[in-house]
Amino acid sequence: MSKQVPEYFKRRLADLEGCLPDGTSKNRLVFGPDAKRAHGKLAGTYKYIDPDSGQPMPFWIWETWYPPQMCGDRETWNYDFLGPYPADCRLDCCNGGYWGLRSPITTCGEYIELSEETLLSIERKQFMDIQFSMLNEVEQLAFIDAQLSERNKKSDEEAFAEYIDRVEDYSIHKEKWDNDDNRVFVFPEKYASTKKGIKEAIGRPKVV
Repeated sequence: MSKQVPEYFKRRLADLEGCLPDGTSKNRLVFGPDAKRAHGKLAGTYKYIDPDSGQPMPFWIWETWYPPQMCGDRETWNYDFLGPYPADCRLDCCNGGYWGLRSPITTCGEYIELSEETLLSIERKQFMDIQFSMLNEVEQLAFIDAQLSERNKKSDEEAFAEYIDRVEDYSIHKEKWDNDDNRVFVFPEKYASTKKGIKEAIGRPKVV
């Protein structure tokens, strides 16, 4: 089902990087199932496919407008496969350039409603990208290394916290779980002829 972006969302997105000469914001949101390619042999196909399901991503996608030079030269452009060179198409699908993925608006692949919190997250991402672009190459690599290190540290901390939770949970339910999980077959006299056993907790077998 097609989804619409609220007008206040469009205005805030336009504030991130300004607009094109025709007044179109350089940033926009498209709903995954509505985002389709417009030209060439790819016309009508989905732009953003979930690699696991093969279906269009079921959430909002943040797109940014890129100048046609980002797509390469005219001489190397595959017109048959991709259609007209982006600079030659002034429709909404191109605006003389290329609408490319900036970021999916999702948490763990789940759909997120457009809200003030969503807008703040987008604006925060934009600010961080600008700050990153102002770093030199060495500083950018150092920043990326620090981010990866912090992410790995958090993963280790989460794994340790999960282990502690399991240990504490086991200490609380130890007797019950031991008796439930470690059981043996015993053969009461009434089942002796059929060798049909029943399960009893180890250490506490009861023979009737």
